[in-house]
Amino acid sequence: MSNKDICFDCNVAGINALLERESVQYLLLKEGPAIELAERRFNTGTMTLISSCSQHGGNTNSVLNPEFQRFLDKAIELYFQLKAAGEDVRVAVHGELHSGDEIPLYNAGRQYLLRNNIQEEDIIPEKQLRCYVSDGSYSGATEVYRAARYYLDHEEVKRLIMITDTRQALRKELHALECGVAVEIAAVSPVLLEPKFHSIQGVLFGILSTLLLPNTWQEGGELYEKTVNERRLT
Repeated sequence: MSNKDICFDCNVAGINALLERESVQYLLLKEGPAIELAERRFNTGTMTLISSCSQHGGNTNSVLNPEFQRFLDKAIELYFQLKAAGEDVRVAVHGELHSGDEIPLYNAGRQYLLRNNIQEEDIIPEKQLRCYVSDGSYSGATEVYRAARYYLDHEEVKRLIMITDTRQALRKELHALECGVAVEIAAVSPVLLEPKFHSIQGVLFGILSTLLLPNTWQEGGELYEKTVNERRLT
């Protein structure tokens, strides 16, 4: 066996060892029950929930962060497609007032949806989402947790569709799985020119921390607290 073959075998063994870690198995074992729940809900539910991710930085009453606008545009596109097919649809947006913004992300997103003819009664009120995380929403993980818990608490929701970008899709799926929910992903291309909002390194950190440090992004977790303290406007 060549040195190259030995190196390859060692790397494969390392990957398998990672997948066998208790924290990773804890998450992966949730997939089967989550899919079973999704199948049952699809057959019994009556409403589709579209949950748009947000993006902080540069949001005002009249201007949206370009990444945030891409997410909302995709949510609007899906909303009208589903409505045209006779579906009952709700849209959720998330986010508090962040450092670098002039307006809370929820308010910025809500105003944009209304300007683009989304019916006000089809936008989930912030107070119905805030109850799931007491500090509000300061990260992509929190957005997923709030939407997933809303889905679990409302039997009428048959589908949960999360709007994000292609780089973050797997991370969002893993966060939803932490809650026992199989989420559908509708991904848009990320903004690659400056400002770059999510580097490959940052996305990989998010994925690995979710796999190896269970619940660290949920309320009370170390990375949750760090993110809130960094982003909250005080």
